[in-house]
Amino acid sequence: MSPNSLPTELRAQARKLVRKQQLPCTVPARIWGGSGSEQPCSLCGEVIREHELEFEIEERSTEGPRVFRFHSLCHAAWQVECMPGQS
Repeated sequence: MSPNSLPTELRAQARKLVRKQQLPCTVPARIWGGSGSEQPCSLCGEVIREHELEFEIEERSTEGPRVFRFHSLCHAAWQVECMPGQS
């Protein structure tokens, strides 16, 4: 998927959350993909339904592991905003 084909509002939200340090911009310690867990997306806040693809990433920090969940499209927007030269 091309970065230009991602919805502008998702990229803007990702950029905002990264700047506020509410989403990491590091290589995850672990990443999983599978059926939605009925938990909210870390980017858009909408629940990731069981029939949807969910990406779950784990970041390790000095405070311990943090887990983030994303819809497929939200995960792509977050990844694009973490690419060098994007923000």
